[in-house]
Amino acid sequence: MTDALSSLKDQSKGISQQLWGFQSYLEDVGGGIVGGINNVVQLGTSLRDSAGQILSVLSTISSDIRAVHGAVMSLQRPLEGEHQYFLLEDPAG
Repeated sequence: MTDALSSLKDQSKGISQQLWGFQSYLEDVGGGIVGGINNVVQLGTSLRDSAGQILSVLSTISSDIRAVHGAVMSLQRPLEGEHQYFLLEDPAG
């Protein structure tokens, strides 16, 4: 009877150690997954901020180009003297 009880205690101790090792493994794997997700979230946040800045710059450049286009198009006027007309053609047609 004592041998059976001792054997059960040893088996219980072995199972407990295996469960402890498995729990540690799961904690390590879970920590790695959470760390990877945090990295992806930080990357997404950086990309969102960068895209916003790029769109802001493109909007500014676009408005500047429209202003320059308007100024150049206002130069289309008849010239005096022997020249008939000074025309700038719009490349878009």
